[in-house]
Amino acid sequence: MPRVARIDLPDSFYHIVSRGIERRKIFLNAADYADFCGRLAQVVPKYQIQCMAWTLMPNHFHLFVRTGSLGLATFMSSLLTGYAVHFNLKYKRNGHLFQNRYKALLCERDPYFLELIRYVHLNPLRAGLVASLEELGHYPWAGHAVLMGNKDAPWQDVKNVLAEFGKLENCARQNYFQFVEAGWENGRDPISRLDGIMSGQKKLKDQTAPQMTATENIMGSEAFRERILAQAQIQDNVARQQQVSEAKAVLIFLGHAYLAKSLQELAHWTRMSLPAASKARWRGKVIEERVGGRVDLQDVVGVS
Repeated sequence: MPRVARIDLPDSFYHIVSRGIERRKIFLNAADYADFCGRLAQVVPKYQIQCMAWTLMPNHFHLFVRTGSLGLATFMSSLLTGYAVHFNLKYKRNGHLFQNRYKALLCERDPYFLELIRYVHLNPLRAGLVASLEELGHYPWAGHAVLMGNKDAPWQDVKNVLAEFGKLENCARQNYFQFVEAGWENGRDPISRLDGIMSGQKKLKDQTAPQMTATENIMGSEAFRERILAQAQIQDNVARQQQVSEAKAVLIFLGHAYLAKSLQELAHWTRMSLPAASKARWRGKVIEERVGGRVDLQDVVGVS
């Protein structure tokens, strides 16, 4: 079966999980964890990402982020590719480091914003990497320690997260800790009921969880899901129109430069006005040069 297309929208919240292939370790020592954090420090601001929560585990990691205008794909590609290449060179290995595609659930802000922050940050305690909430506050490879003021990570959005818990920083930290503590003392924090969805299940067993509809990559109410799907369709249509527009421009440039076709004839071929075709010819030249002259006329003659 073909893969379901990922919905990649700006100004949206995503819970991201990526695992090592065959669940193998992707972090073998503190230097590996630190290298990955260093890469986050570079790509988070570069791709206009707001990182609300994060946790690095031996064989996988969690991120809870809000995308900027550049979306999610370029950010994740830069992060994962850079780390995988470094890891393979360092340990003299070949092949894939990460298992399949990373999972990215597009999440409705309410009621999931705070719940996902708690869920992501409780992972080391849930997995037994630390023995208590106190130890979790000093676990160096998760954003919980940053929110508690025990670790510095300038690329993490501490300000907006703590603002959800109070205006004064110290009070906000205390309220945040109590929120995390309450989730842990309840045995399983509410968002943990979504673990099944991250594993591919479509339905929640616990019907007391917040009302939601889940697909492979959307988590939220029915109204939210419908709005996101409509927005994704619009984005896809715009992208397709852009591709057609660029293909026409390249066709006009190549036809005029290499086939000695007149602009009037090319305008007729592409159903454009003569002035528009004239402008498109120069755009086509720029596009063709941008891809290093790899555009072949055969690739674009089917444009209608």
